[in-house]
Amino acid sequence: MATPRMFQLAKGKPIIPEPDKATATIVRRQVEEVIRMALRGHEGDRVITSSRELTDENGSHLIRYTDWRVGRDLSVQPTNLDPDMALYDWQDLEITSPALFATEKSFAEVHHVLTAICNNFWVFAPETAGLHIHYGRGKDWIPIHHLRRIAAFLFAADPILTQMHPPHRRGREWRDYCLSNRHYSTLAYGISSAQVGRHLEVGDLDEGHYKEDLVTSRPGSATKPKPEKKKGPKFIPIFKPGTLEGYKFDKDFFNSGRYAWAEEGEFLPGRQVGKSLDIITAVRELLSAPSAPVISTLMQHWRITRCAYNFLAYDVERYGAVQLYGARLRAQPKRTIEFRQATGTVNADEVVAHARIAVRLCEFACETDINALWIMILDFVQAEKHPAWYDVFNLLFELGLVDEARVIQRQIAKQRGIEIINEDLGTFKAPPVPPSRWSRFVSWLSNPLSSQPEPGQRDNPPETNAEISSNIAYRGMARLYR
Repeated sequence: MATPRMFQLAKGKPIIPEPDKATATIVRRQVEEVIRMALRGHEGDRVITSSRELTDENGSHLIRYTDWRVGRDLSVQPTNLDPDMALYDWQDLEITSPALFATEKSFAEVHHVLTAICNNFWVFAPETAGLHIHYGRGKDWIPIHHLRRIAAFLFAADPILTQMHPPHRRGREWRDYCLSNRHYSTLAYGISSAQVGRHLEVGDLDEGHYKEDLVTSRPGSATKPKPEKKKGPKFIPIFKPGTLEGYKFDKDFFNSGRYAWAEEGEFLPGRQVGKSLDIITAVRELLSAPSAPVISTLMQHWRITRCAYNFLAYDVERYGAVQLYGARLRAQPKRTIEFRQATGTVNADEVVAHARIAVRLCEFACETDINALWIMILDFVQAEKHPAWYDVFNLLFELGLVDEARVIQRQIAKQRGIEIINEDLGTFKAPPVPPSRWSRFVSWLSNPLSSQPEPGQRDNPPETNAEISSNIAYRGMARLYR
């Protein structure tokens, strides 16, 4: 059988079926064995280090997360296979790591295991696959004052962060898996924490409520943004500020939201029908939310509870159920915030980069000075109206995630068929134009997206090859290579 183009340089090989044995069992057993061998001498810092920790209420909820697990995910199906790949049978898999502390040893373990899997098998991630990262505090719940800040920061950053994810992870077809918190959550509809508290019947629950130093400027009062304000160090992004795509607000879907328990006269100030709540009002509400269940509901959609940043572990039915509400003792979920929007990948660098980014986002929100937090949030506000003001690379640079930004840029470029020539100089090679689009491309060249040159500019010396390449990609990226 022909080797598919995707795997012609791969170190791994396909799995040979065994007579009278289920394919899923064979695949799982072989992958588990590869992981077991790969872990020898490469284990990171586990949250659960002994079976004794699983017998108390603080560790029992992690019983399924003490080691690597290989299971199935029927929602992951191969799509758009080339003819050679279609000759083979493909088995869906979901590979889950143990609960790990965010240390260099732990990141190295994840990287080593994924590399071993790719070195032993033919494995790929179709568009139907997702990468989920969980952020928590070991065996403990995230403290309420930190949960407030993380929720507020992720709500505001959501439109910026989605720029590093491909279109199929933010479009209509994947709405049930990673819905935008900023545009479609309960809070986006202008529903207050007080209303949520009464709906959940936890209105009197106050988990150490205190007042943060809130921003004093009003929306729109900031000075007119200047694209040159933010400069990234270390390398030059190949994507010009303002060209990376974010969400497309779906007004019809937004208007389908049903919150029958919300009382008309008690919505938050500034709420507008058919429009999601402004970021500043929403952040203020999250920073003053009285309890974790209220925050969880504010960050959920009324029907599709698991948004791009999933706080479901902190809802009224799960959060501290035994201690707070006298419910029956039952298996508790992971006490984590789940990052759901990243596309599936088997590239070890990409998986680790997304994990580091998730951890750093939460750490920054918890640890930074409140004024510094608000300065960044105000950048997010400006970016909604002026996309060239601030993008995901500005955010990653400010958080000190330069190496991770490089990996994310490579991932975005790969998805668009762009070859990066020199990262430090920001040079690259655009993908060839499909023949069916040649006439459109010629038309575009004669009428580019950028403004016409000023009189006399046509007589200027020609640009360098690198500048020409960059300008073509910048002007035509959204139209041709989306």
